[in-house]
Amino acid sequence: MAKNIVKISFQTNNSNQNNEVAEAISNLAGNEIGKKMNVHWKISHVTLGEHVFYRTEYTVEGTRKISRETEKEIRSVFDSYAKINLDNLSMKYNAAMESAGFKVVKVEEVKEEYNLWQDKLFSLMGRQGNN
Repeated sequence: MAKNIVKISFQTNNSNQNNEVAEAISNLAGNEIGKKMNVHWKISHVTLGEHVFYRTEYTVEGTRKISRETEKEIRSVFDSYAKINLDNLSMKYNAAMESAGFKVVKVEEVKEEYNLWQDKLFSLMGRQGNN
C-alpha cells in the first residue's frame, strides 16, 4: 500500500496552552513544507483510552508514495519548530499568521479505541496444536 501521509504524534509541555502550541508547531511546519511541495495537514487532539496526545498528519498531494528523504525532511522541519521555546514560538507564529497566504489549521478532537483485532486463521492454528 502506498504511503503518502506522514503521521507525527507528540505531547506538549504547557498544559495551559496545549492546543495553541500544537497548532503553532504544526501550522508553521506545514506552511514551510508547503513552499516546496503540495501538502495538506490536519491536527488532532487524540484520546485513546487513558492516553491523550496530539497527532499531525501531513499528506503530500500528487504522489503515490512519499520517499524516505521527503518523510525525513517533513519530520526535520516539524522538529525544528518543536524545539523552539514557547515565547519565540508564539512570536514566530503570530508574525506568520499576519503574512499573506499563511494557512491555519485548527485542532480537532478525536476519540480512538484500541484495535484488538485477532486473525481467525491464527486462532485456528493455535487450537490445532492443542488437540
